[in-house]
Formats: sequence, structure tokens, C-alpha cells
Amino acid sequence: MRVSMICLWVAILSGCSTAPNDEAMANKQMVRTVAPNSQPNSVHYYTQRIANQLFRSRFALKPNAGIAIGTFTQVDTLLLNDTANHPLRLLGLQLEEGLITASIGQGLKVIEFKTRANLTIKSDQDLMLSRDVSKLKASTKIQYFLTGTLTEQENGVVVNARLINIDNNQVMAAATDYVPMDTLWSSSKVKLKQNSIYRTGY
Repeated sequence: MRVSMICLWVAILSGCSTAPNDEAMANKQMVRTVAPNSQPNSVHYYTQRIANQLFRSRFALKPNAGIAIGTFTQVDTLLLNDTANHPLRLLGLQLEEGLITASIGQGLKVIEFKTRANLTIKSDQDLMLSRDVSKLKASTKIQYFLTGTLTEQENGVVVNARLINIDNNQVMAAATDYVPMDTLWSSSKVKLKQNSIYRTGY
């Protein structure tokens, strides 16, 4: 009988010492680091590296809070370059698209704020997204906004990403990476002259 009581107390104490703290578990950000599965010279590769940095940060998101992903713009103007095929313009847009995929892969609630109020069907295309504010649905509740900036270097671009709580403008997480210029085009087709990037071929 005495042995049984001792075993019972050991079992109870062991259970208490190993029982998870519900509050601590609720506040812990569950992060899945995903190894980039593409070649190092692809935008997708660097997008995943940036996502891994962001989601490794210790931050707690409100349950079911909506996250919007924005365009990455040039650091000096906070705008995209006007030239349609400019490397920084294409990089900024592709980072936006790639981080949507990466965020959903983390189980986050991503809000597509560029959704049209009505589906537009044309003879050769079907449109559900738009950058024309007058054609968009009424605004959806968004708690966090993921965006960033691009800074030109001699042979590449420094990408700075940040996740912002739009209620108080607090930066919840941040990441920095370097993307070589030949990630978008071969080095023979992209040249730097007087601190400006030029495309010399297709």
C-alpha cells in the first residue's frame, strides 16, 4: 500500500512538472522555417529567405487578425519606378506576390485588399483584382500590413521588410536581405551607370 501511494505521488508530481502552460502556448508564435526549394538566382529563393527571417521573430499576432501584403518600393521615394521593365519595379511587385504565398504557408490570415466589387469578364480574360480604388470592394478589416523598401547597390538590391500593426504603427517583425541584380536578368543584360540601373537586352 505504501509503495502504491509513493507511485501515485510520483505520477502526480511528474504530471504537474510536464503539463504545458496554456497561456504561454497561446502566446507563442508557431513558426515553420521553409528551406528555399529553388535556385539561389531566383526571386522566389530570396523571398523565402526574407519570409523565414520575418516569421522567426518573436511576435504575437491577435487571433484571426487580417494581414495585407503590400508592394516593396524604392527607399528614397517610397514609390515604384515608373519604367515598366525596370528591375526594381519587377522585384518590388514579385516580392509582394511571393510573400502572400509564404504568409499563407505559415497559416496566417492574408487579406487581398485589391479584390474588385464585381468580377469582370472580358472576351480574353477574367478579372478579379484591380488597383483602381473606385472598383474595389468596401475595405476589409486589416490589423497588420507587410511591406518593405528596396535600396540599390552596385550589383544588387538591399531588401528591408517589416510587419506593421496599423492600429499603433508598431513594427512587429523585420527582415533584411541582399538580392543580386542578376537574379532578375543575367549580368550581361543589366548594367549600372551613374547609380542608375539599365537593361541592355531582352
